[in-house]
Amino acid sequence: MTYTHLTMNEVTMIRLYWASNFHVSAVVDALRRSKKTTYKIYHYLMLASRH
Repeated sequence: MTYTHLTMNEVTMIRLYWASNFHVSAVVDALRRSKKTTYKIYHYLMLASRH
């Protein structure tokens, strides 16, 4: 399977799931993306929300 970058739609969906307090594993199942990729976005959002 080849890697494809996240689309803006996917990033937006991850952000909405994050804002709704969904677990990473639920987002992975919904978007069919890797846990590592999804967690990177979650981590970025956590850091960005601190400022």
